[in-house]
Amino acid sequence: MLIDSLEGGVNRWRGFKETTWHHSRGTQLKLCPRTVPPRDRFRLVTHYAPAATDASGSRPGATGLRATQQAPRNQQKHGHQYDNNRHKPMHNNQTSALHHQPVSHRITCGDLELHYLACGAGEPLLLLHGWPTSSHLWRNVMPWLAPTHRVIALDLPGFGESSKPLGRTYSFKFYTAAIDAFLTELGIARTALVVHDLGGPAGLMWAAKNPQKVSRLALLNTLVYPKVSWAVKAFLLATVLPGVRHWLVSPAGLQWTLRLGVVNKAAITPVVMKPYCAPFASASARRALLQAARGMHPGGFTYIARQLPQIGVPVRLIYGAKDRILPDIAATMARLQADLPGAELTALPDCGHFLQEDAPAELGRLLADFFNPGT
Repeated sequence: MLIDSLEGGVNRWRGFKETTWHHSRGTQLKLCPRTVPPRDRFRLVTHYAPAATDASGSRPGATGLRATQQAPRNQQKHGHQYDNNRHKPMHNNQTSALHHQPVSHRITCGDLELHYLACGAGEPLLLLHGWPTSSHLWRNVMPWLAPTHRVIALDLPGFGESSKPLGRTYSFKFYTAAIDAFLTELGIARTALVVHDLGGPAGLMWAAKNPQKVSRLALLNTLVYPKVSWAVKAFLLATVLPGVRHWLVSPAGLQWTLRLGVVNKAAITPVVMKPYCAPFASASARRALLQAARGMHPGGFTYIARQLPQIGVPVRLIYGAKDRILPDIAATMARLQADLPGAELTALPDCGHFLQEDAPAELGRLLADFFNPGT
């Protein structure tokens, strides 16, 4: 694995106090414990908020508990609705988007319990997050897609509220099996797919192994090719460095990562951060998060690069141009467009790595247009 080539240098780092990585543009990434940036006064945004029902069992408010429609086998019968008041999309023929708020579900797939958000009805559309986020990342994008699709945002194993096994390798094989089992349990034979960050290689490997199950594909800021940037190498090294690795998955480290990955720092409020941090309250969950960061073998990326043009479905490329986590994202997207000549490419100039936080409405409109080409 890629991390194997980095672990040899760990002993040379023992006892270090601070290491600063300098980017050619002057950006500095400090791999050392640091204080959380001071909290500004932010507006409250999306969060879980259960509400009581009336005598008929209906839900009186915009948040709370509601029965899931056509609940699949092994799925819980009720879900917590996501309160999504921050963005209220009114997209030409999608004026009903306000009524499609994500609902929390859990489902058992073998020895894994998987959590996901879902809303809408129609053709399935699966959204995959990356490190260290979860389905929470998609909360303000999903309503834009729900008027015409059954939108599902999965917490990959090791993340969010899904299982975080410590005795497993978070490999391409592991994620491919988990995604396939999840879709099978939901009764989904074919789906559209959107991938981001670590969810990119996980989802693309599944798609490469199951091209007949993919209808359309959108790639956001993600990893695709075996040659990685200096920033990715620095991140992988940080996951094994004593002291740094523990800070990286602490609440302070998670907030630092989210703030590093957005242009609009004010969007990363304490309320927004809570669902990102809460799943990693235990030491075992934090260990699983570190394991999930370094389980993918470089050979898998070589396979994806070779097989991606063979999937043979419409592809959309959208990325935040001010990505400090994947600083080579523009080159990655240019190469993807060369490898996939029919793919349409859009750069969002005022967005960072987590473009779902920087510009959820703009991203939602772009994805809605792609997944509904006739509208």
